[in-house]
Amino acid sequence: MNRLLDEVLLVGQGDAGRLVFNPAPLALKPFFAHLLDEARVSANEYHTLVLLGLECDREVLADKVLLRHICSNLLSNAIKYSPQGGQIDLEVGFEGQFTIEIRDRGMGIPPKDLRALFEPFHRAGNVENIPGTGLGLTIAKSCVQAHGGEITVESEVGVGTTFAIAFPLQFAPA
Repeated sequence: MNRLLDEVLLVGQGDAGRLVFNPAPLALKPFFAHLLDEARVSANEYHTLVLLGLECDREVLADKVLLRHICSNLLSNAIKYSPQGGQIDLEVGFEGQFTIEIRDRGMGIPPKDLRALFEPFHRAGNVENIPGTGLGLTIAKSCVQAHGGEITVESEVGVGTTFAIAFPLQFAPA
């Protein structure tokens, strides 16, 4: 119940344009390694979580709390909607922008549901009995927008889903 109330509060702050954005230098390699370790707790032995694109540690200016909301929600969904397991990739890039892609090989999202995917309480028609509030993607989008970024999704039913996030690239001062 507390988690649901926290999610509703975040959605309300995002809708009101009052989501607090506190950028600070963030070392990405330990941040993402820790996120994947946390995500592995909810995965099963059939899921493989892979971090790509961070061969060396880089620091960017980002809001650690909001970035955690974004990635935790997307990783949780990738695991939840890949009930048979499979590989889930979290890839980080720096070509003109700071990018994050989270790819799964799960059930995918029906095309008719893609339009309303980021709306509060919307859930895809093929999720059946898989629990969820329908707020995670709304929260992720609000947190991305607070960073001045953009989130997109590509999905094919039975093949998988990729969420791509692009932020303005701001390296932390050395």
